[in-house]
Amino acid sequence: MYTGQKYLPGKPAMSLRLQSVHERSNNVCADQNFAGSVRRRQSLTKMNSGQSSEPDSHFMREQALVQLRRQKRLRDICRQHPLAAQEVRHASQVFILEKTKILYCSLPKTGSTNWKRAFMVLEGVRSNVANISAYDAHWQNDFELLAHTHLLDRLRSHSLYTKFLHVRHPFARLISAYRDKISGEATREGQDPKFTDIAVYIVRKYRKGAGGEDFDPNTIHVTWGEWIQYLTDPTELSRFDPHWREMYKLCLPCRVNYDVVAKLETVESDSRFLLNYLELKQLSFPSSAHRYPSHDEKKGDKLVEQYFGNMSRSNFQRLYNIYKLDFELFGYEKPFLF
Repeated sequence: MYTGQKYLPGKPAMSLRLQSVHERSNNVCADQNFAGSVRRRQSLTKMNSGQSSEPDSHFMREQALVQLRRQKRLRDICRQHPLAAQEVRHASQVFILEKTKILYCSLPKTGSTNWKRAFMVLEGVRSNVANISAYDAHWQNDFELLAHTHLLDRLRSHSLYTKFLHVRHPFARLISAYRDKISGEATREGQDPKFTDIAVYIVRKYRKGAGGEDFDPNTIHVTWGEWIQYLTDPTELSRFDPHWREMYKLCLPCRVNYDVVAKLETVESDSRFLLNYLELKQLSFPSSAHRYPSHDEKKGDKLVEQYFGNMSRSNFQRLYNIYKLDFELFGYEKPFLF
């Protein structure tokens, strides 16, 4: 969907790395331009010293420190788990935004639709975020999607771009994928038919005595227990869809130095920070109030308790082991339900 837009000069990408911490040795996307690195350090120094000209410099300094802590955590956990530097075959979610000089790893079920709406405005594809449908946000955005076969080379060549990642509580993300794509609770009208095919496959494989109406694509319902059986089946792990594949495998945080790591749970402050830094304060991030009417629902704690509270300890541990690195890398605590 890339339109061939000409490269437009912009401000250098932001780096909020702790300069005293040694860079990951296997990172192929470290800064390769000295002048760019100097500008990045100066930008961070201004934010932390109060020299910023931003009207809300205190907010920017506080959020810069939040980003520093998140990035340091990534480095620390990556050192503990060298195998987290996965091969790139699953890393198929990185977009290039040429006008705003952003590399965005779009993780499904983390609020990516709203980020794409915002980026469509920043890139000049639309004049405002109003009336951008979910379909248009995902399929008519005119962003260039990087093929995994050349991903690391392209990231090297765009080392001065701001690298941005948005994550979510791993188990809340699984609940969202289940409810929105698999269970049958949400309408399948307008959905990619592959999710109906996956639902039929799950019922066929895990429901004893299934037949007839159980496979009707118009009425099919996958139970939560069947969904968990599917997710914890070792034979299925390599075939996971991006909507429930581990986040670290899709965005490679142990090989890519992300400048901003945002979270759905703190999207208001994270989006404000990113847009302020890019001097785009005139853009308001789309509201998600219709999807998450309360902070508790956005945070996901109650949903996790509701869906996981009656799960067997063994299934819970098997599922946690699959997504353990997502919990550790992005600073989410393991739920204590037992």
